[in-house]
Amino acid sequence: VSYYEQENQGQAVARNLGMDKAQGEYVMFVDSDDYLLENVLNGIYAAAKKEDADICVGKEKVMRKDGTFTIDSDIKKVTANSIMGRDALLNGMVLGSVCARVFRKEFLLSNNVQFVPDMKHEDVYFNLSLLPYADRVFFVENPIYYYRWNGKSTDRSNAEESVFKGLTGDLEVALLAMNLAKIFIDDKALSGYLQKLSSSLMVGNVYSLWNENKKLSVYNKKRYINLAKQRSLFPIQTKGLGWKSFVLATIINVIYGR
Repeated sequence: VSYYEQENQGQAVARNLGMDKAQGEYVMFVDSDDYLLENVLNGIYAAAKKEDADICVGKEKVMRKDGTFTIDSDIKKVTANSIMGRDALLNGMVLGSVCARVFRKEFLLSNNVQFVPDMKHEDVYFNLSLLPYADRVFFVENPIYYYRWNGKSTDRSNAEESVFKGLTGDLEVALLAMNLAKIFIDDKALSGYLQKLSSSLMVGNVYSLWNENKKLSVYNKKRYINLAKQRSLFPIQTKGLGWKSFVLATIINVIYGR
């Protein structure tokens, strides 16, 4: 076991250091307030090797806010244990966490993917950067990871700067999805999914700006709109959106799309 210590620079920098120092065939991430279930690494490693998987995904044992437990899977509609990454996306694979899965280190290196420092929702960005390129994603049936709900985590903070940071993190994910949609333009299903993901994030974010419960200052609302315009995320593409999102996107484009 090799242990490395550095000045606290946030989760992304720590994970990047871990990837850089890792010597094994596969890399796994465990958050500081979670832990692995007993005797799971041999099993998920063996499955990843047997299936020649770029990414191997297990289930999570999740502690709810009230202290009860549930078993969560990162994909709901999969009909086969081993599928391509693009099919995992099209079948609704959850992008919100890099935990409960292992990544082939060579696959990470070949795609030159790292975590973005000081970014909220960096797990979504990391997963989305990789999945369209994965030749094989394998899903393990048993739980391997224990996720503890933490109401005091920075990700759940309602402080204005934290909320704003979450919205700007979504901006980067929306931009990534839009760019990937262009890269995979010949794959109509995947490109359409990616463009819809980008547009849906933008609609949801702007709606959050209008939602007084978020309590964002006028200054931060203007900051967000300017950042979105700098990234050419307006006007929002409306193709493929449900009717409610279509209507909202049309209104948003009238207001901000110029």
